[in-house]
Amino acid sequence: MGDIFYPYAAVIDSVVIDAISEQGIEMGEEVLRPMGDGQLYPRTKFTGGTEDVIVLSTRSIAKALAKITLTGFKIATDATVVLFCQKAEHGGTRGGASKHLKVEIKAGVVIPGIIRAATEGAAAEMGIAIHTAEDGTNAPMTFTKLQSLPADDLTAPEEFYAGPVKLNNVALAGVSEITFDPGITLTKRRSSASAALGVDHISIARIAPTVGIVTDQVDIVSDYEKAVDIASATHFYLWKAAIGARVAAATAEHIKFTMTDGAIKGRTIGGTPQIGALEILPIYDGTNAIVALDMASAIT
Repeated sequence: MGDIFYPYAAVIDSVVIDAISEQGIEMGEEVLRPMGDGQLYPRTKFTGGTEDVIVLSTRSIAKALAKITLTGFKIATDATVVLFCQKAEHGGTRGGASKHLKVEIKAGVVIPGIIRAATEGAAAEMGIAIHTAEDGTNAPMTFTKLQSLPADDLTAPEEFYAGPVKLNNVALAGVSEITFDPGITLTKRRSSASAALGVDHISIARIAPTVGIVTDQVDIVSDYEKAVDIASATHFYLWKAAIGARVAAATAEHIKFTMTDGAIKGRTIGGTPQIGALEILPIYDGTNAIVALDMASAIT
């Protein structure tokens, strides 16, 4: 019978990012089979290049943001990324030692992806993208079979839900969903001086975050038919969860995202009953972070 594997936690520079719900490994080798001369079938093949990318989804948002930040994390030989495909035992549960698939990346960047949070149901999740690169010595991505999992130091992750939103210091009622897109665009280049197939340069070209808000208060959304400047306190929270109730608002264990400049714009009103969608489009004011993070905030 064939083997079955499950995602396991990722280790980014020795920090375990757990609560992984999805793990996608894209083996980005581009094999070309060009045709010409009116040929019916291809008669040659070669590799044009490779761009391996790994995408993860995690509920461990606080850990991930603390390590990756909103501007990404550089992978290097002394700060690698390791993840595992965890083998399942036929007729049992999970495999023991020396049975799992290890994936290691020694060069590249890790960037934050979209955070999606609602007020009920499943807890908030955050995307992570790992872009590999050549470092002149190591392959961009290596697979090693029959490996043991790292020490089981997985702890219960901090779980979060959509929290309060303020637009220009006015509380927005009826919020049901918050989406935050860090808006990172990468530049990748492959050098002509190397025979390596992978890219040997990755850098962040631009960062243009966007916040999406869904609310029942469609009358408030109508106030933003035309874009309005961010002129005062504009922020949202991810509210930490606990058994029986949310963690108290006054407890400094929530995550706060603050924007000091930009625009607020209504997007849509629709549905039955009706809901409205707004977006916040922050810009850099020359002093403050375009989106400032407070990882241990009380809700005020």
